[in-house]
Amino acid sequence: RYARLARDRLFLLLAVLPSVLAFLAWGDVSRSAASFLDAYGYVGRSVDGNQFATNLLRPTIVGVVVPVISIALATLVSTTVNVLRNRQVELRALIGKEACELRLLRRAVLGMFGTRQHASRRARALSLMRGYASRLECESGPGAAELLEEVQSNGRGGIAVNELDRLSAMLHGVDGAAASRQGSVGAADDLVLSLNGHRSERVALLLSVFPSLHWGILAALSVSVCAAFLMVSNQQVLQYLNSVQLRALFAILVGVGSGTATLCLDLADPFSGTFSIGQVAAQIGDLRVCLEGDVAEAASEAGEVESTVVQILLDGLGGGAGEIEYGGGGGGTGGGAAGAGGGKMLAPPRGQP
Repeated sequence: RYARLARDRLFLLLAVLPSVLAFLAWGDVSRSAASFLDAYGYVGRSVDGNQFATNLLRPTIVGVVVPVISIALATLVSTTVNVLRNRQVELRALIGKEACELRLLRRAVLGMFGTRQHASRRARALSLMRGYASRLECESGPGAAELLEEVQSNGRGGIAVNELDRLSAMLHGVDGAAASRQGSVGAADDLVLSLNGHRSERVALLLSVFPSLHWGILAALSVSVCAAFLMVSNQQVLQYLNSVQLRALFAILVGVGSGTATLCLDLADPFSGTFSIGQVAAQIGDLRVCLEGDVAEAASEAGEVESTVVQILLDGLGGGAGEIEYGGGGGGTGGGAAGAGGGKMLAPPRGQP
């Protein structure tokens, strides 16, 4: 909570501070722009404070240049914010669906391999689900896009290789055929298919980012609006008489640009910032802990079953060896026939102690 409040204050500072600095630095900025235009913008020397040149350029700048820049900037900004926000909402919905279906898949696995004789199969299936939950938890945090890009480019199957593939192999193999409830096998198969679909959509959304060229164009258009304002206001009379008004207008322009940039920066990473959906990963963590408990319980049952089977086998082998030895001993005292019978005699002859 405190970390989120700190991030909110940081983003607010990034949005407001440039506007305040623009208001305070307007005098130096306007004089620098006027000096640059006087030195490189005119042929000859201006004697009227640039009023004539500004009157000629103002209709073109105000009527043509500024509307074109403003329309392009507004269109790109609205599209960017809309796409980034919709991506966050869709990611939240997909992660929630995956969490719900993982819980249903857990119930299906418990239905398939719920008996003690299937404890080892249950442990393997739940272990795969735990691995997928851990993967989903890592892919639902800051830096998820970079992690997925690395997985996609590793050359070992990319995004399609995950724990669900191995779980599907269990369902369609000997383990699925030996399951206690075949209806649960079909339900689990449908859930695995649905989870793969949700994951594909989520990965596609995370990897669909705007290129650097997009952000560069937005920055260039924002700077162009401020430059047009400096060119129109490049009159000594205006700069002297309307200093406060010009300062305020310039600060508003810079503030709009910095605020829009901060908003886009906040929305660019869906798992950090003011609009973060990182809290949705908490339910994945709870599910992972639940699966870890299930895996430990199943492994314990599998160990008990194996130890019981081993003990039964050892007891059987030990009892058989004793009977054979007893029968052999009986052959020594009961005559050659009994001795020839050897291990086949399971009880002493009548009358023999």
